[in-house]
Amino acid sequence: MKILMPNHFPLQGSGSGIYTMNVATELVEAGHEVMVIVPDHQPVDGYPFPVKTIIFSNGKNNNPQLDFNFPCFTTHPQSATTFYELSDEQLQAYLNAWEQAFTEAIEKFKPDVIHAHHVWVTPYVARKTGLPYIISCHGTDLMGFKEAQDQVARVYNAADVSVAPSRIEPFGLVAVEALACGTPVVATNAGGLPDFINEEVGALVPMEDPESLASAIIYEIKNGTKQTKGVYANQYAFENFTWSQQVARMVKLYKDAIKK
Repeated sequence: MKILMPNHFPLQGSGSGIYTMNVATELVEAGHEVMVIVPDHQPVDGYPFPVKTIIFSNGKNNNPQLDFNFPCFTTHPQSATTFYELSDEQLQAYLNAWEQAFTEAIEKFKPDVIHAHHVWVTPYVARKTGLPYIISCHGTDLMGFKEAQDQVARVYNAADVSVAPSRIEPFGLVAVEALACGTPVVATNAGGLPDFINEEVGALVPMEDPESLASAIIYEIKNGTKQTKGVYANQYAFENFTWSQQVARMVKLYKDAIKK
C-alpha cells in the first residue's frame, strides 16, 4: 500500500512529528511505501522514506518558498510563530503551499490513501484531493524527555507507582510507558486514560478530586501493588501498545478508507 503522510510540523522537535516519523518507519518495515510532507528550513533526507519539504524562512536559509517561519499551535523548537500571528496574505500563502505540495506529491507518488495529522489544514487539503484519507488528532506537542530512553526506563522502574493526574489527555503515552516498565498507574478519569487504565494495572480516580488521588497513591504504595500488578501491567502494555500493533491497526483503517 502507498500512504501519503502530511504533518504541519517537522519530523523532529514535536510529539506529532516524532509520532509521524515512527509510524512511517514502521509502515516501511511492514512492506508499505510512504511519502511524508512536512515544513522545515531545508530539504529533509536520511529517513527510510522520501520526505517532501515545504521550505519556510528562519531568517538564515536561502531561497525559502515562504518568507516567514512555519506557524504552530503553540511553539516549536524551530519556530515561535503561531497561526494567530499570520496575516490573511500569509495564511493564504500557507494554504497555497500545502495545496501545491499535495498536488506534486500525488502526481509523483500516486498514493492509495492519505494519513493526515492534526485536524487543521492537511485534512482540509486531503479532502479536496478526492482520495481516501484518515486523520490522527494530536494534543499539544511536547518536547519530551531528552535523555537516552534507557534512562527513562530506569526512572519508571525505580518508581513504586506512576501518577497521571491529567485534566486533558488525548491518549496518555506516559502511562503506557510506565505500564511497560511494570509500574502501576494511578490516573484521572480524563481523555484517553480510562481506555486502558483499570484496577488490574493501577487505579482511576475522578478529575479535580485530590483526596481520591492521594488515597489511591497511598493504597498502591502501602499494598505493594507493583509486585502484584507489575507483571500483568508489563504484559498488558506489550500485548496492546507496540508500534507494530499500532501500525497494524492503522493499515486496517487505511483499507477501510479505501473501500469506502
